[in-house]
Formats: sequence, structure tokens, C-alpha cells
Amino acid sequence: MERTTAISQQQQIHLYVRSANNLVKKLLQETMHNQPLTSSDQPWALAGANFPLDNATLEGKVKDMRTCYNINALHTMGEDEQGNFPDAVNRLIDLMVLSGIDKSQATLLTAKIWDYIDGDQVAHRGGGEDLLYLNKRPSYLTANQMLADISEIRAIDGMTAEIYQKISPYLCTLPDDKLIINVNTLTTEHSPLIQALTENKLTKDTIKKWLDNRPLGGWGDVQQALGARELGLTSEEQLKFMPYFTIKSDYFRFDGKITTNDVAYQWYLLLHWQDPDITSVLQIETQ
Repeated sequence: MERTTAISQQQQIHLYVRSANNLVKKLLQETMHNQPLTSSDQPWALAGANFPLDNATLEGKVKDMRTCYNINALHTMGEDEQGNFPDAVNRLIDLMVLSGIDKSQATLLTAKIWDYIDGDQVAHRGGGEDLLYLNKRPSYLTANQMLADISEIRAIDGMTAEIYQKISPYLCTLPDDKLIINVNTLTTEHSPLIQALTENKLTKDTIKKWLDNRPLGGWGDVQQALGARELGLTSEEQLKFMPYFTIKSDYFRFDGKITTNDVAYQWYLLLHWQDPDITSVLQIETQ
């Protein structure tokens, strides 16, 4: 009897999860269709909501995923002819330093993250390919491909629990090689990321003033955002940093939680938006 009840409860939870996912998809489609930009002023970005269900409660929140450093951007990057790191790699080093990690440690760890994700077996300075991990017990190999979930970087040599806790809130793994963040959905919590992508030219106070004065509905283009007087960036700096910023987002994450009969089920769903279609990319249980 207890086993039958448990199976029935599990089936009901999965039904709720499917319904919640469909609800989020519909919300994004209805609020994003034909919109020239993506903004935190739009209905999808409302703070977490609770929905009473039959014998259960649903909690959920939608997050723009163009507000983090996509480490999969490293997959296709290489050093130049002089052996210098690409700018995006240096931005990750700066992000780690701004997160409280020692510069030398941040440099080595960034090289190892890069080697873990890129598609070759040539180690970058301070990095490590398969040989490094084959000497471990148990042994394993580098991914040599884009990662599906940020937790996978825990397997990288030198990634301690303390470092992961510091850096992971600013990182993500999207299924493309783009490194861009949306000026219209950023908050002051993203200050270290903004600082890193602008070569630490901006203080946290400057970023706060900038975001506090963001137009209702968002900036109409990146040039307008980076040209805001609060930032005080030169024309050359604006042009240099512009490739890291956007006004439109194409990936969203829904974090959901179903609670029923003292049992909680948590998951997240990664969604890809390409007007007018929205597709599920990945669903992972986080309970």
C-alpha cells in the first residue's frame, strides 16, 4: 500500500513539474514575442511566485542567463601567435580576483578550466590536459567539450569547495560560445562580473548609480548603455567593451520547487528563446 502511494505521489509530482514548465514557456512566449529587447521590467522577471495546487505548493522563479560568464565560450578559444591569452580568458582571471581569489591562483585555475573545456590536448601555461587527471586516483579525463552544468568544474584540478563557492555564482554553462551579458537585466549582485568585463575600470558605487538610472523598460542599445554619463567611459573603452554586452537575451533558467505531503522536489529548466519559439535545453533535479 505504501509503495503504491509513493508511486502515485511521484507521478503527481512529475505531472506538476511538466505543468509548471509549460506555464513558464507560455509566460516567456507571451511577454517576449516581438520585443526589441529583454528587460527586468517585463512580466517574466517578476520575483519568485507561489501557486497553490491540489495537495501541493509550487514555487518558481525565472532568471535571465545572459547575466553570467559563460565558460563554454572558452571551448573554441586559443592563444595568439605570441602565446598570449585571449581577452576573454583574462576577463575570467579578473573575475576570480574580484571574487576574492589570489591572482596567481586565479591565473592557474583559469588555464585549467580552459584546458578542461577546449577541444585539444595542448596544455596552456599553468593548465593541464588528460595526463594531469590520469595520474589521479581514481583517474579520469578532461571533458574537451562544452559543459552542461556549472557543477562539472568541481572536477577540475585546484577547484576547492571554497573557490567554487566564491566563483560559481558568476559562472554558467550555456550551449554556445558567446560571452555576453544583458545590460537590461543586470543587478548590483553582478558588479564583479561587470567590473571584470570592463577591465576593472568601474567601481561598485559607479555600477550602482548606473543601474539605478537605467531607463524604465531598459536601454535601447548597448552604445546608449555604455555611453551613460554615470560610467564615464571613453569612446575607445566603450568600443572595446561593447562585444561583451547585449540588450536581448536568448537563454533563461526556471528554478522550481514542488512541496507535497512534506516531500519537496526541486529542479531547474534551461530554456532557449528564439522568437517565436521556446525550447527546453536541459532539466536537472536539484533536490
